[in-house]
Amino acid sequence: MKRLILLILILLYTSCGQRHSGRISPKAVNGIIDLSSWNFEKDGPIDIRGEWKFYWKTFIDPNSLKDGVFPDGGKLVKAPGSWFNEVNSLNKKKVNKTGYATYILKIKGLKIGEDLSVYCSDVAHAASIFYLNQGPVTKKVFSHGLVSKEKEKEVPQRGIFKFDFNTKSNEIFLIYHLSNFNYRTGKLGAYTI
Repeated sequence: MKRLILLILILLYTSCGQRHSGRISPKAVNGIIDLSSWNFEKDGPIDIRGEWKFYWKTFIDPNSLKDGVFPDGGKLVKAPGSWFNEVNSLNKKKVNKTGYATYILKIKGLKIGEDLSVYCSDVAHAASIFYLNQGPVTKKVFSHGLVSKEKEKEVPQRGIFKFDFNTKSNEIFLIYHLSNFNYRTGKLGAYTI
């Protein structure tokens, strides 16, 4: 009898909730993720995984991306993941556990007028995130702690990140300034749209 009740509870639990198509989410390649074949209503949310552009020891000005081109000097890194042991593209030395950097991801293939959210459940450092949606409009959408190039000026924080937006164009950039002088290692966490 107990097994029957347990089986019924499992069946009820797994049959409740929203159903999605089960498709595998696209991955970012060369700093770009293409969502043109993704339907959020039918396919569900996606985990942003893959290659982001990474700029060690620099905070890229978000306004420099208004022409739609990545700045020179970046390197591709896997995200989510730690920047520790990555190789600096400028001097070919390994990156330290602590320091500061910019991560950039271009998201293309969005449907204009769609309401979306970007979410991260674990931000464990100081961060500023910018969003470039259309033309000359760059918006700081999140600030967590105080990002700095110097250990003495950084204020780390741990928490959750979420911002909602309406797509004004079919391409956006996420620009992520991160500094880490206080935790084990700097990293870009797992993000979901």
